[in-house]
Amino acid sequence: MRRLALFASALVLAGGAANIATAQAPTPPITAPVVNYHVRVLPNGLTLYTVLDKTTPNVTVQVWYGVGAKNDPPGRSGFAHLFEHLMFKGARDMPPPWTTPPNITR
Repeated sequence: MRRLALFASALVLAGGAANIATAQAPTPPITAPVVNYHVRVLPNGLTLYTVLDKTTPNVTVQVWYGVGAKNDPPGRSGFAHLFEHLMFKGARDMPPPWTTPPNITR
């Protein structure tokens, strides 16, 4: 019985030592690849970010709108909500089937 207790104690100590050894191992820093991008601002204020990637024959387009509560002028609010309605619910001169892209799910 005493041998069993010593063996169990040795296992616990060995396991604890292994955990301490792995916890103290330094982890290498995470590095991100450098992305060479170009910025252009058109006369109408539209900002374009372009990246040339010749490793793939694909084209990706992302549209980001600077509309939200943080973009509202001081003393005025609700522009983000208005923009949401114009984008997804339409307007008098542009009904919803023409404003909702077919791949957007609600």
